[in-house]
Parts: sequence; C-alpha cells; structure tokens
Amino acid sequence: MSRLVQRTDMTKSEFVSLLPELACAFLYIATAVQPATANDYIADDPINVDNQLYTLMFNQQSPSNPSSLDIVGTELDTGDTQRTSGFTLAERYQSLAGLTALPDGTFASSSDYGSTAYLYLFGATKRTLRISGLPTQSAYITALVGLNNGTLLASINPNRRNGFSPFSLETINLQSGAVTETGFPFPGNRSFSGLTQCPDGSIYALASAPNYSSYSKSLVRLDLRQQQVVYGPTLIQSGQPPINPLSLACSPQGALFVEGVPNANANAGEGSFLPPALFGVNQDSGELATVHQPFNYAGGITFVPAKIVLEK
Repeated sequence: MSRLVQRTDMTKSEFVSLLPELACAFLYIATAVQPATANDYIADDPINVDNQLYTLMFNQQSPSNPSSLDIVGTELDTGDTQRTSGFTLAERYQSLAGLTALPDGTFASSSDYGSTAYLYLFGATKRTLRISGLPTQSAYITALVGLNNGTLLASINPNRRNGFSPFSLETINLQSGAVTETGFPFPGNRSFSGLTQCPDGSIYALASAPNYSSYSKSLVRLDLRQQQVVYGPTLIQSGQPPINPLSLACSPQGALFVEGVPNANANAGEGSFLPPALFGVNQDSGELATVHQPFNYAGGITFVPAKIVLEK
C-alpha cells in the first residue's frame, strides 16, 4: 500500500494501475469495521448495552409461580423494554437482594429464605449456588455489586431483627458460594443497600438516615483503600413528596440512576406509596430527576459492562 499517497499530478494510466490496491484497501476497511449484530449482545435481540438498564420482573407467562423471574432491558432513551429468560428461585417467596452484572456480562442475583441464601449466576449458562459462611443465622444480603476486577461484593445485615447491628462487606466466591469478610468498617446506626460501581472504580451505595429516623436515604461512596464511608447528599426531588430509594446503578458513562418509590404525600405513612419510578441522580446535590414513571421492577437495577449472550 506504499504507493497510496497523496498525489495531485497522477496520470490516468497511473490511476488505473492503482485500482487493484484501492480495491484491497476498501475491502480491508469494509471487513475491519463491521456493524454490531444481535449475537454481539443478547441472543435474538440486538441491544445497545450502553443504553440498556436491566432489572428483574416476574414472568408474565407464569403468574401463579412467583418464583419465576425474567431479565428485562429498558432502553433509557425510549422506554422500550425487552424480556429475556431469567431464572427460577430455589424456593418460592424468597426475598431478592438485587441484580448486578460481572465484567464478562454474567448477571448475578441472590435471595434468602429463612436462614438459607442462594446465589444465581446467569449468562451463557445458569448456575444456582447455596451461599455459605454468613456471619449469623439471621444474616441476609442487602445488595450485590460485580466489581470491575470480577469480584462479587455484597453488603450484609447480620441481624434481620436488629437493624442497628453494624453491616458487613463481604466477597462471594463465584465457584463455591462461600463468603469472605473484607473488614470494611460500616457504622452501626445505618443500613446500606444499592451497591454499584462506576467505570472509574468508585463504589457507591444508599445509606439510611441515622437510626432510621426517616425514609430518606443518602448517596455514599465506599472508599476501600481508606476503609471509610464518604457521605454524600440526601436524595430528594424538590417540590415533590419523599422518595424511598431502593436500588442504585451506574451507567458505562458514569451517570447514577436510582429506582425508587415515591410517597403519595409528604404526611402519609408507610403503605401510601406510588408505583416505582426511575430517577437520574445529581451526585453533587442529591437532586433526583424522573426518567421513567412508572418503572416496572421486581428487584435490582444494573447496567451491563460487557457483551452478553443469555441462555434462551
């Protein structure tokens, strides 16, 4: 290709002699820059992973089976949704701890039933692991996050009957389901949920008000190197009733989103909530901006950091 240089005095015969090389150059470009296909993302459905927010919803084909769930991708620009086969809970009527995605595109979720907890891994294949090594018999997982290095991290409440016990931050082995304590020092007067990690490595979570004094929650950053919780703003929507944030997700562009339940009015008690909604988060002020309402939700929201192929 050395002769393909800029020339302004090229003769017709010289140009004709270069046609074979030009044809090869165009063929190289056409084969090197291929458009994405459906198989690059999810089997059967071409999905732009950068704009898709995933959540879990109960399977519409099995309304009598509350243990059957689907993964649902929502296009943030349009609100369009696509369902893909999810998983079936090991036991019915379990509590879900959310949804996250690992760097290879594998989804992960967990649930608990009494003193038994399960980890669900689903992507090209599906696996169910029984989680072992929780700190107490009444401990349960409040959130999961797949870190950029492939580690699965979980926030754990050690005592479901006493919300003021210090939470723990633990890793979960993806082969055995065993948990390992990280030693991260959570304070004892707050609950933590909604773990997520942004592309820059920052890990965020939702923290309750001290001593659960209100429904409000704050955005916090977990600094694993300095072993501290860095408190951010309280999440609010100016001029609107209080919102109960449930899940948190960071997009590939570093934007934070919250799935939350708006209160019907500022003075209403528990149980006076509207359908869930999806909000964008201003990380400096805590101001929430409605993205989609209502937003269908069963447990957890996450973006996918890699191309995925889900089992049909």
